[in-house]
Amino acid sequence: LRPVRRAGDLLTAEGRRGGEGARSLRRAIAMLDLVQASGRPLTMAEIVGELAIPKSSAYEIARVLSEAGWLAASG
Repeated sequence: LRPVRRAGDLLTAEGRRGGEGARSLRRAIAMLDLVQASGRPLTMAEIVGELAIPKSSAYEIARVLSEAGWLAASG
């Protein structure tokens, strides 16, 4: 398998199909893609602004990704 498009594309109108779980998964992938592409630590405000997702959702996704070892606090 190889990637065929960037995760950020998942948050476009075309990519918003599916239930709540699918939306959360798309948001988590987009968050990982954004953090990786930035090349520097990002604040939650930057992530929320860039992905245009609710702050509560961003914090929950970041918490789950941190628990899974995919993200770590920088400060």
